[in-house]
Amino acid sequence: MFIVRVIPVRRGLPTETLSYFSATTIAAGSVVRVPIRKHLTPAIVIESVAAANVKSEVRSAAFTLQGIGHNQRANQLFLPPFIETCIELAQYFVGTSGSVIASLIPAKILEHAAKLKEPTIPPRVEKNTSLPLPPFVLQADDTDRFAHYKSIIREEFARKHSVFVCLPTIQDGIRAFETLSKGIEDYTVVANAHMTKKSLTTLWNKIIDEPHPLLIIATGMFLSLPRADLGTIIVERESSGTYKQQTRPYVDIRRAAEVLARTLNIRLVLGDILLRAETLSRVNRGEAHELVPLKFRIISGATARLIDMKKYKSLERPEFRILSDELEMLIRQNREHNEQLFVFVARRGLAPTTVCGDCGGTVLCSRCRAPIVLHRHGETHTTDKNSGEPFFLCHRCGERRDAAERCAICNSWNLTTLGIGIDLVTDTIKALFPETTVLKLDSTSVANRREARERIARFYASPGAVLVGTELAVAYLDQPIENVAIASADALFSIPDFRIGEEIANLLLRLRSIAQKQFLIQSRSGAPVAFKTAVSGNATDFHRDELAERERLGYPPATTLIKISTAGERTDVEAAMRTLAQQLQQYQPLVFPAFVEYARGQYHLHLLLTLPRNTWPSAQLHTELAALPPRFAVNVDPESLL
Repeated sequence: MFIVRVIPVRRGLPTETLSYFSATTIAAGSVVRVPIRKHLTPAIVIESVAAANVKSEVRSAAFTLQGIGHNQRANQLFLPPFIETCIELAQYFVGTSGSVIASLIPAKILEHAAKLKEPTIPPRVEKNTSLPLPPFVLQADDTDRFAHYKSIIREEFARKHSVFVCLPTIQDGIRAFETLSKGIEDYTVVANAHMTKKSLTTLWNKIIDEPHPLLIIATGMFLSLPRADLGTIIVERESSGTYKQQTRPYVDIRRAAEVLARTLNIRLVLGDILLRAETLSRVNRGEAHELVPLKFRIISGATARLIDMKKYKSLERPEFRILSDELEMLIRQNREHNEQLFVFVARRGLAPTTVCGDCGGTVLCSRCRAPIVLHRHGETHTTDKNSGEPFFLCHRCGERRDAAERCAICNSWNLTTLGIGIDLVTDTIKALFPETTVLKLDSTSVANRREARERIARFYASPGAVLVGTELAVAYLDQPIENVAIASADALFSIPDFRIGEEIANLLLRLRSIAQKQFLIQSRSGAPVAFKTAVSGNATDFHRDELAERERLGYPPATTLIKISTAGERTDVEAAMRTLAQQLQQYQPLVFPAFVEYARGQYHLHLLLTLPRNTWPSAQLHTELAALPPRFAVNVDPESLL
């Protein structure tokens, strides 16, 4: 008889581990199904000991041990370093090991554990017996970064080591495969959580069976793949906020990759066109090393210009211009020369904000109280009989209503739209250039990734065409084009978040790197540092100013932030948060409402703890946070404070 200790792979369980008895020993890393509250739940075995060795503990236990079914097959699917990684992450992100494991293993893998093969690949031929390697960083344009990645892959394959390239999105994975797999297609695998159960099972077994080193291109949930011969983990586009999971326990895949690399004692490479301020700060402190000298200047053959749109707003010229003279000329030349032009717009719809001209109130969603966006029927991917008629759409909860309404505050008809949306830019270009092929790509105009790829393919196949798109379109622009223009990005600066400048600079540098001839930015807010960085291609000043501003305001990397959130009926939420603030008063908590206070009929409130750098995790604070009731969601290193 054996006592088996397991980590239940299930969210919402307060218990870290559970114990069961078994007639046979079960290897650590095996997946079993254990009874919890009359339901069978997947669990990872962490140890199995003979019952005779813990007889006194079993007798003194306040509960009766249940048994693990004798007829189930226990597959040893996961390597001990992965389990160790999850346990450490659970401590950092204030979650249970089971909830972390659930966030890092595709559910389909656990559901079909009995059909999956156990790992047979031996550990790396060369053992690194030195101290754990610090992360290596790589800041360069896409071409240079991927050239370095190819060199790493060749080097590791020569050493009989596999390489894991971690990507934030499925589309990033597709692009990476097209670039990195050339010549090694037979030894390259791509994995994502949207694969079918059958294809995922087949892929898993191929990874287990293949004796040759593999290039694994996947999203973060596949860091659990049991390849013991890994030599390098590459985290590409490390600045992407997508790496931070949006559900409890809010695991950051970047930290998961780093902890796993340290546990395995292998190399970790963090790469991007513009690295995060947190990452560069670590380089400055000697906690991370440059793989090659960092590139702070992005070389581009495109002519870059910043157009001040305020020059069109004067007593002599009072009209509100959507397109500058320079952009109109660029569209005309683009068609004449059979080139291609991408026009970026930050917001969806016709106008992102509608206000009352009499009382100044903003038109809000009646359900979640978020500002609603003006659209026109027929502009979305849904079938619409009222084509051309305007309507309001909430991009947070999906509420949709007729635009012919009065102000909810003062009952006035004087509603005025503000800002520039993608529909307004598209309509303007079509009106001024009716002979030009104009395509639109945002989340309201395509229903899925297939439609997005089809629209991009049509754009590339249409000389002289103009593609108007939001950030969604940028992910699908996998080939250089002649011309890129930013019709409207000023609205992004209105988002009151400490990372917004960095996100905008990264986005604009990516767009600049695509352009081959002309890169144009229209701005109504003068020349923000992010715009200057994009035009010059020089990120030196931006990084210096960003780090100084973060230090001055007490934001990461100068500090570690912990956001605690709760939602419900307003008076109840405010009372609960007052009690929590009192409980944590020694940490000087700041309580503030969410940017959108009401969502799904509930009031949302945040509490922020700002800790000095390198003081987290703290044993005392961790104990207090881990003991909070489920109504409080604890988010360590939040991507946003909104």
